[in-house]
Amino acid sequence: MPNRAPRQCGYPACQIAAVAGTNYCAPHTKPAAEVERAENNSRLRDAPWRALYQNAAWRNLREFILSRDPLCQLMLTDKCRQHGGDESTVADHIKDHKGNTTLFYDTQNIQGVCKPCHDQKTGMTRGNSDPNALVATGAEGKQWTSSIDSAALDRALAREDY
Repeated sequence: MPNRAPRQCGYPACQIAAVAGTNYCAPHTKPAAEVERAENNSRLRDAPWRALYQNAAWRNLREFILSRDPLCQLMLTDKCRQHGGDESTVADHIKDHKGNTTLFYDTQNIQGVCKPCHDQKTGMTRGNSDPNALVATGAEGKQWTSSIDSAALDRALAREDY
């Protein structure tokens, strides 16, 4: 059986021949890990609970959280720690809700964080299949979970002996 002539890479304006069995040349072929990451992101984007973020109740709750927590509660990045907490721009769920509306709207499960810290935390927790798993919310020894009420937290932080 005769061999087929190599086809041109499908990447726009690329003149290199495609790798056999693919539509792209070696420089434009995505590594398997990148393809898997893109597929996972696509599944998350298409999740039915994503619609919860589009309603007025969430928008109002988000504004409340950002006003309650004006500075980042995570302080994961060096830059954020240097400033003692950057401005909160993201309302972050401490425990992943996975569509559970009780967790989604629980104010004790939401904290204000800066985008770089949120991105770092999301990268550390993505793929956790346990919806009840606690998510790290700060540097080692400074984790907080939603089980403590805000008044107790304020009293603990007001103590000068810690």
